[in-house]
Amino acid sequence: CFERVTQLNPEDLEVREELAKAYEALGDRPKALEGYRLLAEKLVDKGDVEHSREACHRILNIAPQDSAAHRFLAKGYLWVGDQDAAVAEYQALARALLAEKRRPREAAKIYAEYVERDCKFPRVREKVMNFLQYVEDEKDLKKELKKAKVQAALEGFAPERVLAEIKRRQLGA
Repeated sequence: CFERVTQLNPEDLEVREELAKAYEALGDRPKALEGYRLLAEKLVDKGDVEHSREACHRILNIAPQDSAAHRFLAKGYLWVGDQDAAVAEYQALARALLAEKRRPREAAKIYAEYVERDCKFPRVREKVMNFLQYVEDEKDLKKELKKAKVQAALEGFAPERVLAEIKRRQLGA
């Protein structure tokens, strides 16, 4: 019934919200997430940041690493001028994209597109782009450390010595 009403009047956000809540109550997580995402996006684009934030928190209750929710929260915080909160959400968005995509370059490309499109504040943009580079570097370092531990164990070396050498090379010392 709700689905038909939303098809007839796609701009009725109250009906969309009720439909998403109904899906959530029924345990249909994918449809609930889809409904809340669409609702959050439309609300933040309208400037209704408070209601968009509520929809985003419902999304994060269902899927804590949902990139769309973090993106819409960041946009909302920028809308109301809370740059520090926006930076925190963009950082959460970077982590969520890395978790979803599992390929740092793909996640970085999508992230850069979102930041470019959504963020018009140079200070915020600089901070969040620097954070992404840190996250990528940290992820690469963890992979290298894991490989080094395995190699050290196979070759009979003390893992601590190998790890110290890798860190020294990473820092360029």
